Amino acid sequence: MKQPIQRAKKNTLREIIVLALFAALLLISKEALAALPNIEVVTLFIILLTHNIGLKALWSVYTFVAVQLLLYPSGVWMISYLYVWAILVFIICALRRYGNAVLYTIIAGIFGILFGVLCSIPAFYVGGFGYGISWIINGLSFDVVHCVGNIVTTAVLFYPLNKAMQKAMK
Repeated sequence: MKQPIQRAKKNTLREIIVLALFAALLLISKEALAALPNIEVVTLFIILLTHNIGLKALWSVYTFVAVQLLLYPSGVWMISYLYVWAILVFIICALRRYGNAVLYTIIAGIFGILFGVLCSIPAFYVGGFGYGISWIINGLSFDVVHCVGNIVTTAVLFYPLNKAMQKAMK
C-alpha cells in the first residue's frame, strides 16, 4: 500500500521573521565587509541558520542572492552564486546532527579555500579550460584569506551566536 505524500510543514510566523531577518543580515554583513578582500561572515550566518532551521535556510540564501544579482553588474560570478551557497546549505543539512562549533569551523575553512574552485565552474564553460584554470590560480591568494577568515569567524562566533539564536527562537 502506498504511503500518502506528506506535505512540508508550513513556516510559522516566527520562522518567516527569522528567514527575513537573516536575508537582511546576509546582505548587510556582506556589504559592511565588502572593503575587506574575502573576509565575510555570510558563510558563518548560513551555517548558523541552516544548523537551526535546516533547508528552510534556502529562503534567506536565495533572497540574499537575488538582491546581490540586482545590486552588482552581471558577470560569470552570477551563475556561481546560484549554486555555491546552496551547496553549503546542503552540506550543513547533511551533517547537522553531528554539528558543533569544531565541525562547522572545519567546514567553513574548507568552503573558504574551495570557494574559488566552486565559482570557477561557469568560467570553464564560458571561457574554456585555460580560462577556468587561470580563474582558480588567480584566486588562490583570495581563497586562502577566505579560508582563514571563515575559520576565525566561525571558531570565535558560532557558539555565542548559536546560543543567542536558540534563545531567540524559543
